Amino acid sequence: MTRLPVPYRFAVGWLALCAVLLSAGATPAQEGGLDVLPGAAVSGRDSLIRVAPFRNISGNPIDDWIGEGIAATLDVDLAPYGAHAPKRWLVHGGYQRLADRIRLTAELVNATSGRAEFTTTVDGTMSELFALQDELSARLVRAVASVRPPALPAGRPTPVASPRPGDPAGEGIAGPVPGNSGRPSAIEAAAPARSPGGTGSAGFVVAPTIIHGPPPPIAPEVINRDADGRATLRAIRLDAPLQLDGQLDERVYFTVPPVTDFVQQEPDEGAPARDQTEVWVLFDGDTFYVAARCWSTDPARIVANEMKRDSYNMFGNETFSVVLDTFYDRRNGFNFITNALGALFDATITNERTPNLDWNAVWDVRTGRFEQGWTLEMAIPFKSLRYRTGPSQIWGINFQRNVASTNETSFLTPIPAALAFQGMFRFSSAPTLVGVQVPESGTRLEVKPYAISDVTTDLDAA
Repeated sequence: MTRLPVPYRFAVGWLALCAVLLSAGATPAQEGGLDVLPGAAVSGRDSLIRVAPFRNISGNPIDDWIGEGIAATLDVDLAPYGAHAPKRWLVHGGYQRLADRIRLTAELVNATSGRAEFTTTVDGTMSELFALQDELSARLVRAVASVRPPALPAGRPTPVASPRPGDPAGEGIAGPVPGNSGRPSAIEAAAPARSPGGTGSAGFVVAPTIIHGPPPPIAPEVINRDADGRATLRAIRLDAPLQLDGQLDERVYFTVPPVTDFVQQEPDEGAPARDQTEVWVLFDGDTFYVAARCWSTDPARIVANEMKRDSYNMFGNETFSVVLDTFYDRRNGFNFITNALGALFDATITNERTPNLDWNAVWDVRTGRFEQGWTLEMAIPFKSLRYRTGPSQIWGINFQRNVASTNETSFLTPIPAALAFQGMFRFSSAPTLVGVQVPESGTRLEVKPYAISDVTTDLDAA
């Protein structure tokens, strides 16, 4: 059978949806303990794959048509596999639209167990909607095929998604890929990523699909908060590397608004910070930057007397900290701390509670002073981090400001005082960072040169 061009396939999908609505009525159908939503596209009476209309996560009614269109298109593509599938499947998902950008998310659920066995996300523009639907369809087909290759109708080709610019070939497509048997199965691809320091499963990790917080801010805004205090940040890309001198005098600091409105953890939990902090999250092709302006109500009392690396004495100083959950697993990440002198303190955090101070990354920081406080610029090379595959990233991030002279500790988002110093490790409450574009994560090689000497002294020599 000849594969129809995309616009015609989309129209056929709509006709299939209309036919299903006429035949199914408005009564939900029970499938293996799961409700197939009213109006869901169905791949035929004998099909074992059901497709539900995709949910409009953004909530704009003008975009409601997109969800039914996606479902109808997937229904057409998955129909040949439904009669031969080894399991009963339910396909559902959602879409988020911000201006011209759109994200499609889909889950393949085992209708018998109710467990999601494959999840995937595709991003693009509204003008690429048809291509995004094709790519989503190809990933779902491969996920179904990875369980047991179905007996396809004669002449029916397997859809193959062509990678879009900036998307590594085959990324996010689960199941065996012709010519590349090393690809993981759908279930393997959906497994959680390894903790920092690992490389993932064969270097292959599916990008996270759900933002734990409000939708990403739309430019020029850099932060979006919701009523629960959660936040989503947007990183800013630089055209050239930042001059690391601790002086916030580059153009970006005047054209991009900072992230601020820190909230106290101690001493007055939940109150606005008395000494506020302004933060910029930036990056270029090689480096991730965090810059901050730390305001002080009494600059003469800023405590800064420690320069030794990884010294616990730094916690008696005024400090600024950042944590990065680069795998967005909400459990593990990296911690970078400095004081007003520019000292270095770094560690990895595991399971939200266990720091490893033996980890020492290559990074740098410079600080400066102004009449009402101090400033800093922190540069962390992407080579010093571990993260998921793919250029576009979703990370967890949080900032802590500790004012030693007043014992005030504040965060960008509310952190319970009961957590004390471990509040910095609370990745499950950390804001979300979007917009980071990273270079390909290659092999890391660290070289530590050293020398051994020996001296022998003969005290009897003349």
